[in-house]
Amino acid sequence: QAEQTRLLKEQLPTLLRAQHESQMMALQAGMLDVSEQIQRERREWDRREEETIAKRERNERLWRHRVDRARERLEAEKRRAEIERRKQEERHLHFAERQRERSAYFK
Repeated sequence: QAEQTRLLKEQLPTLLRAQHESQMMALQAGMLDVSEQIQRERREWDRREEETIAKRERNERLWRHRVDRARERLEAEKRRAEIERRKQEERHLHFAERQRERSAYFK
């Protein structure tokens, strides 16, 4: 028993060092896992941010397109209204001219 105690005392520093090294390796491995997790999360965050930016840009393009189309429709409607107004004016002038001719005829 005394021999076993003596052997244990001699081996204790080596055993403690080995245990310490094992714990350090486990910690380092854990830190690597954490670092990898952080990198994965950062990549995922970047990907989501890029998606958000792409969606925002797409929506802006769609809205610009819609606004442009609406503006074109409005301008076309204004042109049609102006053409119609001129036609009406011409009809009124023509009608007034015929009225004058009739009244001159019947005088």
